[in-house]
Amino acid sequence: MGPRIRLRTRLWLGGLAAGGVAVAHILAFLLAAPDPFRREELLKTTGHGGWPLLVTVAMGALVVALAGFAVGRLRDPRQVGPAPFYLGTARRLVIMQVVGFLLLEAGERLATGKGLAGLSALPLESLIAIGLVAQVLVALAGAMLLALLDRVVDGLVRLFRQTARAPRSLVPRGVSDIQVPLVRIASGPANLRGPPRRT
Repeated sequence: MGPRIRLRTRLWLGGLAAGGVAVAHILAFLLAAPDPFRREELLKTTGHGGWPLLVTVAMGALVVALAGFAVGRLRDPRQVGPAPFYLGTARRLVIMQVVGFLLLEAGERLATGKGLAGLSALPLESLIAIGLVAQVLVALAGAMLLALLDRVVDGLVRLFRQTARAPRSLVPRGVSDIQVPLVRIASGPANLRGPPRRT
């Protein structure tokens, strides 16, 4: 992928990043607060009231992104080495997910009603540090998943191209002129005349 990317590529990258932000966000909260009761309290105090809806939308975007990537890859079987593809995707995902995570957390802190005081305390929270590390790790894993999906789709394309296809007509040319007689099983008279009319 070059420096300028197409809209279709931006869409599946965005969907993958959205899913990555949600997965890493959940992972960060699991690591920051392993106790479920403490985690529930932490989610409430940090403005995660609409979190179930956000996760649902992000996971839907992730599924659509992976499907869109696979379909686009089937239509455009370009030859790109695995290393450039992985590195370019990983770099973009890390940037998108880190920025997305910080914007999400800032928006959630503003939703709690704490205002600028909540935003100023954001860099000091251990949850943010854990979340940033989780975002980077999940972005790298997402790029690896995409590189793997890329190889699977490439393999399928090669397999379908190598598989011999059935001929359009199963009868060889010149043989189709032969007329095969049809066998009739008749009951009653063998002519086409109907029964006599009664008057």
